[in-house]
Amino acid sequence: MRGPSAQGRAGLALCLASVVLIFTVGLLGASAVMRGYPAPGLARGLSANPADTLITSLLFAALALGAIGVFFGWLALRRGWSPSPRKLMVTGLVCAAVLVLVPPMGSTDIGVYAGYGRLA
Repeated sequence: MRGPSAQGRAGLALCLASVVLIFTVGLLGASAVMRGYPAPGLARGLSANPADTLITSLLFAALALGAIGVFFGWLALRRGWSPSPRKLMVTGLVCAAVLVLVPPMGSTDIGVYAGYGRLA
């Protein structure tokens, strides 16, 4: 890469690719990382019944791409890259809004907390 600006853009692209992979996992429907959360509309997913190895591989790739993207971003910042804070904020908000469209993944704590809330 030529300069800090190119490294910064590469870092952002890798982070966006990570978000796209996580969104894809959510769209595939019920899998090893999400079980039985009823959700309306798009958040239901495609009910593709993906293999656990596929889901694990996609999430591992998302983690790796995101980590490398953050590393490139830090490196670019150390070398003088100064991105627009407004553009970064808007990009982050758009990514968060996109990930809200898929069901929660990873932990069943949501159900446990809801159950305890009912008991109280």
